[in-house]
Amino acid sequence: MTGFTDYVARDVLDHVVGKLLIFPLPTAYVGLFTAVGSDDGTGFTEVSGGSYARVTTSASDWNAAGGTGPSTISNAASLVFPTTTASWGTVIAF
Repeated sequence: MTGFTDYVARDVLDHVVGKLLIFPLPTAYVGLFTAVGSDDGTGFTEVSGGSYARVTTSASDWNAAGGTGPSTISNAASLVFPTTTASWGTVIAF
C-alpha cells in the first residue's frame, strides 16, 4: 500500500477482514472478477449470474497480515462459492 509503513499496511489488512478493529466494520465479502480495473475503482467486472454470490467472511477466516513491501494477508479457511449453474467466465481476480 503506497504511502503506508509496513506496520500500517498490515494493520489495515487485518482491519479490513475483522482481525483488528480500528473502527466498527460492516461484514466483509469476497467477490470474483473477470476483469480487473485500476486504483480509482473503475474498470472492474464482477461475476454475475449462474448462481454467483459473494462469500461472507469473518475474522476467523483469515490469517494475520504479514510481510513487507507489499504486506499480504491469506485466508485461514476455505472460501466456498456456490456451485455454478451457468458459465462465470474466466475468473482472474478476487
